[in-house]
Amino acid sequence: MRILVTGAYGFIGSQVTSRLRSAGHTVICCVRDLAQAKKRFPELEVIACDFRKDFDPDIWLQRLTNIDVVVNCVGILQSRKREDIDAIHYKTPRALFEACLKQNKKIIHISALGADEGVDTAYAKTKLMLEKYISNSEGNWIILRPSLVYGAGSFGGTSLFRALVSLPWIIPIVGNGKQTFQPIHISDLARTIQIVVEKQNITKQTINVVGRLKVTLETLFIQLRHWLGFGKAKVIHIPLGLIKPIAYLGDWLADIPINMTSFKMLSYNNTADPDPFIKTVGFEPIAFEQYLVENPSSTQDRWHARLYLLNPLLRITLGLLWVLSGLIPLFGIPDQTFFSIFSQIGITGISAKVAFYGSTGVDILLGMATLYNFKLKWVGSIQILLILFYTMVLSIWLPQAWLDPFVSLVKNFPILVATLVMITLSDPR
Repeated sequence: MRILVTGAYGFIGSQVTSRLRSAGHTVICCVRDLAQAKKRFPELEVIACDFRKDFDPDIWLQRLTNIDVVVNCVGILQSRKREDIDAIHYKTPRALFEACLKQNKKIIHISALGADEGVDTAYAKTKLMLEKYISNSEGNWIILRPSLVYGAGSFGGTSLFRALVSLPWIIPIVGNGKQTFQPIHISDLARTIQIVVEKQNITKQTINVVGRLKVTLETLFIQLRHWLGFGKAKVIHIPLGLIKPIAYLGDWLADIPINMTSFKMLSYNNTADPDPFIKTVGFEPIAFEQYLVENPSSTQDRWHARLYLLNPLLRITLGLLWVLSGLIPLFGIPDQTFFSIFSQIGITGISAKVAFYGSTGVDILLGMATLYNFKLKWVGSIQILLILFYTMVLSIWLPQAWLDPFVSLVKNFPILVATLVMITLSDPR
């Protein structure tokens, strides 16, 4: 069959794509970043889509030509803009579903087990809105609602869990740790999708994709820490009220793994009866603890776990460095100090003022862009070029700056390396 997979290079989408290809199907990747998809799947057909604005079913009708089945793997946990979540979780997939109805295409939609009534997050509300729309419609549809999805790699919630259990000496657990999950391995989810793609008799069903065994948050954390090889640690229960301020900060600072959505989702159980799922797909999903026993962690797993929380911390500190490097000259040190430096390299008068206010303004803008996680690869590249430029200019016209007792020029080199690391870590996929 020819299968259109939206979000094909995501954590779930990439596994689905690989599974369907291995089963002999022709997969067409429908993604926002064509360059990224072509790098990941150079031999596959790739077409562009944008779930933030593709609200018209007619747009999707063109993409569904010669397509037999659609698998929608697109999702976003949180965004500063509520309209982005509305678009990605409801408006655009609804348009896609309407197009599938018109052409009688089968569609498999990946939702989430936590998208329930009473869960007060934009993520849950928009997911549930679409589920209600699809389930009340005609057509050939399947809604899959997985519990916590984990795998050899990690993304989103599972990455945060690994990071928290990698902290030295302690395992911080939000609340009492009694929240329960039924983790499902990513390969079992991909296998489920293959089965519902191929079996024509599975239709118009909402399936909770869950493992058989329930695992509390505390047990899950302890098992993950042992799996990663970090040894014993003291479990610390953190009251929900203490996490809230950090979660609010995470809403404002992009790429902070702890935000209000993840905070609220940790307050609810994430479980369902596994028997209907197992009966439908005809196989028993691997248990979470069994997977850990059969698949020991690697060096890369431990690196990723420890870097996950350091990544946003690195970005924030570098952003503050640039902001303060612009603000301190404006308010903390007399202008004459900088004008004296400018005069030594031949910049005087109006040119000196333009250079002074221009450089401080650029520093502040670059710092704010870094804090806001705006086009980080471009911003980081500009920062590197500016550091090299400042270093070169001062080395030529003020070589004595290398003898500064505060080694201000020497510090540029670790900042350059830190910026390169920030750029490298800026792509979560």
